[in-house]
Amino acid sequence: MESARNRDMRQKEPTLAWEKWTDLDRDSLYQLLQLRQRVLVVEQRSPYDDLDGHDEQAEHLLAWDSTAIVGCLRTHAPQETTASFGRLVVAPSHRRQGLARRMVKEALEYIYENYRGKSIEIEAQKYLTPFYSEFGFRTVGTPFDDCGVEHVKMVRTPADSAPRSQDVDLSRSKTQDMALTLTVFDGSYAICQLDPNQPMPSWATSGEWWSVTKTRDELSIVCAGDQVPTNVRNEFGWSLLKVKGPIAFALTGLLARLSTCLANGGVSAFALSTFDTDYLLVKTTDLRRAKKLLVEAGCSFVA
Repeated sequence: MESARNRDMRQKEPTLAWEKWTDLDRDSLYQLLQLRQRVLVVEQRSPYDDLDGHDEQAEHLLAWDSTAIVGCLRTHAPQETTASFGRLVVAPSHRRQGLARRMVKEALEYIYENYRGKSIEIEAQKYLTPFYSEFGFRTVGTPFDDCGVEHVKMVRTPADSAPRSQDVDLSRSKTQDMALTLTVFDGSYAICQLDPNQPMPSWATSGEWWSVTKTRDELSIVCAGDQVPTNVRNEFGWSLLKVKGPIAFALTGLLARLSTCLANGGVSAFALSTFDTDYLLVKTTDLRRAKKLLVEAGCSFVA
């Protein structure tokens, strides 16, 4: 049954609308350029030449939340054999809600309807390659620097078939396109449960890595297993895996796919997220099998 929270979020989804550059009024143009500058230049700390002379010939997809532009994307006038899109931006307030995915799907449908038969070429930030791989894009060539941000060229061919539903199906078990890099931490970790009113114990924060979550019902701590007193309720014997980040907030579904990959192989996992990336804990007795499953799914491991 759909929860009230999910229904509320669905009802408040931003509205997508295509606009020509010449049709934008003064306030809309200001909002659009302000959003792109805040994310592409300021947030990413890149001296980015955003106003590159291509906006007038592009079609602009805007995501409206009431009277505010909270997302944008533009499609480029097609070349002889290729079409393209870029400048995909989502406001921080609307990330991790599937908006970027909706916009890319809309762009693919637009290109299919207007430029049928053309391949689609994009220049993507390298850390977003798993996101675009979800839509059938593949990396071509080697990474390159664009104003301090590493990019790669990606191609989707052919563009003469409509976007498929599986292009955005997060529940699929196939994970060959993830291309994620993971690291396994040394040592053994424990997942502990304490009373929610208990003060933060000093032993929990003495290791290299620890995580704390406090709710009305419990104080949950993940930390090095050798730091946990014997009288503390805990599940011990876990290995810690880190996904190489940073991971874009717009990039949804990675933890679900990783967990599904492991679950299909009979390995249970405990997941955590930070601002930059995701972590998985698996039983140390299952670590070898977990690594094998993830490698078979397209992931790699580094020391």
